[in-house]
Amino acid sequence: MKLWLNKINGYMNSNKALAEVPDKTSLRREEKVLLLGDPVLTLGIYRFLREMLGFHQIELALYAPFHSLREWYNQAVPLIMANGLGDCQRPEIHLFSDREQWLELASGCDIIIGDSTFNISGALSDKIWINITDLNFPTTKIKPIP
Repeated sequence: MKLWLNKINGYMNSNKALAEVPDKTSLRREEKVLLLGDPVLTLGIYRFLREMLGFHQIELALYAPFHSLREWYNQAVPLIMANGLGDCQRPEIHLFSDREQWLELASGCDIIIGDSTFNISGALSDKIWINITDLNFPTTKIKPIP
């Protein structure tokens, strides 16, 4: 958790240590954040960003190229959110299945937190990318998929 927080703090030009983070913050950050990944994994990140760091414009993106996967997400995600978020506001959830949908979705945000594999051809190079698959891996050396 400290490694992840330090990574976030670096992107946000903050040096607040983990021990200094309040239970909940009254800050309200205006950057738009897109969480890309499994809803169970991103649920904790969503709550942390919202409650501890003050981000309130957070959306969730799920890659769902198959009809059966879209159906499963449509049934499972509301249950996951209801059980994991309590009274916390639910994020808007977007399912995408191709490159065009992904680029359109990602173009509307400032920060993307997810697997950097989705940084297609550097088309989203103006976004802040935070790779959640391996924070020890130097994401600045990853070459975008052509």
